[in-house]
Amino acid sequence: MLGSDLTSFFKDAIGADQVCATDYDTLDITVADSVKKKLGDLMPGLVINAAAYTDVDGAECNREAAYRLNVIGPKNLADACSLFGSKLIHFSTDYVFDGTGNRLWTEEDMPNPSNYYAETKLQGEEAVRRHRDSLVIRLQWLYGGKRDRFTILKKRESFTPFSDQYGAPTWTREVCKTVKELSALDAAFFGELQTPWTSAAERLHRGGWLTPRDADQLKLLWWFGDLIGNTDMHYGNISLFLDRHRPLSLAPSYDMLPMLYRPDAEGGLPDRPFMPLPPPPEALPFWAPTSAMAETFWTRVAGDPLISASFRGIAGRNAEQITRYRRQF
Repeated sequence: MLGSDLTSFFKDAIGADQVCATDYDTLDITVADSVKKKLGDLMPGLVINAAAYTDVDGAECNREAAYRLNVIGPKNLADACSLFGSKLIHFSTDYVFDGTGNRLWTEEDMPNPSNYYAETKLQGEEAVRRHRDSLVIRLQWLYGGKRDRFTILKKRESFTPFSDQYGAPTWTREVCKTVKELSALDAAFFGELQTPWTSAAERLHRGGWLTPRDADQLKLLWWFGDLIGNTDMHYGNISLFLDRHRPLSLAPSYDMLPMLYRPDAEGGLPDRPFMPLPPPPEALPFWAPTSAMAETFWTRVAGDPLISASFRGIAGRNAEQITRYRRQF
């Protein structure tokens, strides 16, 4: 129900060619190798997991099935998303709370699952949250086009309600809009949603938006930024020259600065650890030339008398670290 509505919503919102929907027949998320292969083929910027074992009573009898789908599946997705740099949004449930109390639950409340279904959902949450670029959304009483459990009641003259549960019926379309809004806010203010420019270059080239040359140039820019401590490489720093036809041309980048050392709240220079990423084998053709440029960058900063002595010291250490990296790789 939720997966179908998410698929149609995002196809309308961003284009059908940007959305790849799967079901059990096309991807079994409980098989780690299948998940890695699928994400490796697609290199998605965002993965949304709407799969779950949702039969609360059935979970007591079918514990293995519930555990595999609610715990192993989310763990496999989180591991693959960490490997390929994808953001992961995962849906959980209000059942992670025990139902006691007399106020609305908040994100800060301590979960206390009271049945096996809830235990598996909480373990799934914990597996997902080990992936840094993840978001868990707890839902309750879902209804939508494929399972309209509430609005149809207005057509009945009478029905038998229950009085031992309290909750908020949640329309799947509202969930879709909320996911889109949270994704946009996350990308705009925290830069966590987006994948590295290297992954974006692959997707833009695969979609016909960039030539192979411009895609390679974008990868070079990203590796250079990483090697000079640019921790603020969001998509707002990438521009394309608009044209009537694809592929488009990559515009010059801007704000290519060592933002790792941006002044702290008191205006001081923070001496933060400089930890550039080690290059995987497939990235060496891009890392090798940019590491040489980064070595030159830090060496020149270290020797510039117009720059403060404290930052020259940092630059000198960073230049030495890049030199060691270049010998290693």
